[in-house]
This record gives sequence, C-alpha cells and structure tokens, in this order.
Amino acid sequence: LGPGAIVVKIVSESDSNDASTAAEFENSIQPESNISDKCYPPSKLERHRRTHSKTPKVPHQCSYCMKTFSKLNKLVRHKRMHTGEKPFTCSVCGKGFSESGHCKAHEKTHEEQPEKPHCCADCGMCFFKASELRRHFRSHTGEKPFRCTLCEKSTSKNCQKTFF
Repeated sequence: LGPGAIVVKIVSESDSNDASTAAEFENSIQPESNISDKCYPPSKLERHRRTHSKTPKVPHQCSYCMKTFSKLNKLVRHKRMHTGEKPFTCSVCGKGFSESGHCKAHEKTHEEQPEKPHCCADCGMCFFKASELRRHFRSHTGEKPFRCTLCEKSTSKNCQKTFF
C-alpha cells in the first residue's frame, strides 16, 4: 500500500468478532494509510481525507473571522457578509444583493402580477415569500428574536455584519 491508500475490508457477521481476523486486518495497514469508519461519496472523499492528514489543507481563510473554506468562491461569498458588498444589482429597481441567486429571486417580484400566496391573517397584506410574511408578522407581535453580539440590542431583522 502506498501513501494515501485507502484500505477497505468487508467483514461478514460470522467473522466480525474473530480476533485473528481483526489482528490480520490491523497488521495489513501501513501508518500513512487513511483509515476511516465512515463512507463518503467521491465528491466529498478528498475533503474528508484531509481530516486525517497531519497538516490538513485548508487553502482559504477569512481574514475577518478566521473561518476556513476549501473553495475560493465560498470564501469570497462569505466575506461579503463582513464587508456589506452587494455586487449584484436588480435590473429593474437597482437594489443590491450579495449573491446572484438572491438578486434573481428578487427580480421575479417585479413581474407583471407576481403571485403573493402568503397573506397575513391580521391585516391581509400578502407576500411573495413565506419568510417575508414571518418578518412582517413581527410588526404585529413586537417579537425581536435577533440580538447583536456587540451591543446586545435586540432587533426584528437578522443583521450579521461584523464591524472592526
């Protein structure tokens, strides 16, 4: 077995408790092999292999909060949370968004007669998304479930920007 080899041993119920089988299996493994009792699809196997390495490869780290990412595009998207950058703009109203998908979903609200199936039982206002109705409903209840980690102020909207 070479470096980075993965050893797979299929054990039947009849020999799973056999001490000699277990010893034989242990002796066949070289120290540099990656051994895991979990099963991963090929798309996630390489990331899992790094967890067994002495120096796991995590190539991209956020300079604001030190969170790490295996893919650069995930780091770039994450950093927008800290900076407030909104590079995607609605072609109809000019509103900015940090993610392309959020912008595309917003643009649908400008359609001729967008369906607004989520209606408030208290005042009858209707909304495009269920999350908008939940946020609106807080105006009736006064609920403020989000708390700032810096000043402890509670708000009805979730704002996760980090200020330094």
